[in-house]
Order: sequence, then C-alpha cells, then structure tokens
Amino acid sequence: MPKHKTQDCKQCGRPSLVFPEEQCRSCNAPVTLRAPNVQIAKSVKKDLDKRYSHCMRKARKLGRVRVFRRFAKYASESHAVLCMNISFAHEMVTNSNWVYVPYGVLRAARARLPMPEYADRTRSAIDGGLYGSFCDGRITYAALSTNGFGTDSYGPVHVRLNTRTIDFRATVYEGNTFRKEHYREPRDIVGRLASWEDRGRLAAVKAIEMICNDDNFDFENGLLSPGPDKMKDEYIEVHIYGSFDLNSVDGVSCTVDFAQARPIEQLMVQAIEDYVISRNIEWKTI
Repeated sequence: MPKHKTQDCKQCGRPSLVFPEEQCRSCNAPVTLRAPNVQIAKSVKKDLDKRYSHCMRKARKLGRVRVFRRFAKYASESHAVLCMNISFAHEMVTNSNWVYVPYGVLRAARARLPMPEYADRTRSAIDGGLYGSFCDGRITYAALSTNGFGTDSYGPVHVRLNTRTIDFRATVYEGNTFRKEHYREPRDIVGRLASWEDRGRLAAVKAIEMICNDDNFDFENGLLSPGPDKMKDEYIEVHIYGSFDLNSVDGVSCTVDFAQARPIEQLMVQAIEDYVISRNIEWKTI
C-alpha cells in the first residue's frame, strides 16, 4: 500500500488529502461539509438580518451610516486567529505528525488532562449551550482579526488560518463566551450567532453603540480588544468545526518579549521563526 501519497483537496486547495484517509487534514472535508454549527447559524440568519436592519436605521438617523457600512466591510475581510503558548507552537512546526485537535475530542479520548475545573466546565457548557450535542466537543475556538494578532491571554504565538480551509465550517459569535459563561449570562444565540460570510455584519451590529457615539471609533480596536486576562478580552469569537494541520496556517505572529523570555523560550521562538519562514508562511513580531 502506498504511504503518505498526497493530493490537493478539492475543497480547500491544500495538499492535505493523504491516501487512504477519508478526509482532508487541513479542512476535514468531506466530513465537515455539513458542519452542525453552520447549519444552526443559518437557521437563525433572519434574526441577524433584523438586528442589522435596526442598527442600520439607527446609524442613518445619527449620521453614522457610512462608518457603519465601512466597519462591516472591514470586519468582513478579517481572518480567524488562534493563540497558543510557545511550546505548543514549537511542536506545531517541528512535529511532522502534528494536527490541532479540539479540546473536547482530546478529553473524550482521554488524550489530555482536563483544564482547571471552572475552565473545563465552561468549555463544555459553551459547546452545549450554543450547539447542543450536535458538535460533540469538536469546536476549535479562535477570534476575528485583521492584523494577524489575537489575545495574549491564550498565548504569545498567534496563528492565522487560511480562510479557504475554514469558511464553510466556521461560525462567529458576538462575544467572549468564556466571560459570558463564567458570569452565567443568558445563552441566547438569536441574532448573535452567524455563519462565516456574515461575520462583518455581526461585528457591525455588536459595535453599533461605539460607531454611533465615538467620532474617533477605531476599527481595529472595535473588532478585537485584548485585555489583561481571558475575562477582559473583547472580540468576535470564531467556532471552527473540526481540526486543522500546518497546511491550514497562513501566518504566525509573535508577541514574546525576548528580554524577559527564558533562554529555552528564546530558542523555541527562534526555531518557530526559522521554520515558518522556510515554509513561506508570513512571520510577524511586535
């Protein structure tokens, strides 16, 4: 039997369809072509349409409709960025067998230890609160960003995913579900959950108060505003059904302060940079 014979995936175009596996390693097609999260988001699209129309009327009344539309377009050009710690990122680029697997799948397989109790409960509650049992722990979490940087609270290495590998299996949610679940806020998805192609409209609806009341509204900060910890991060959350591999990565950004980093961390970051550049993946630092 041939080993590791690869071909380009018809869905995402990446060379990640490996004989004789049944799905692409980068986009998980064809399994993800009917991603449950996307179907659920599309079922409530009319509620987002109503919110968008209401916000459009409000912006027009206050003379801010051009800003509203510009921000919606700006956010519609955003990417999914996932943040991780240095050691995890180092394994991503040095382990040829590396695949990012969602937390719920790893726990079900007893392949990793649980997060601290409150975080473990929160992650399980978010999956169930938004999608019931249909996604079965297979959600990978990220944030919308236009500059390749996410939130350091999840790690200083920020990975930008290729849109074509996720657009058909990704949904976006209005806010930081970690904070919402922690405070036991209502889990109403109506008008707050959208498919990937509606991410710009959802972002504009969320930011309507800032758009209307701040003459100096900053688009970048309005889309993603990192806080000092996970509870204070503000962003549009991306929910990707399934896993991905290194072929799904379009860019890597790093916020590590070398002056404060330990020697082993400096070595790992240098290795990450060297490998990323050798693969023609965009590399950025602050």
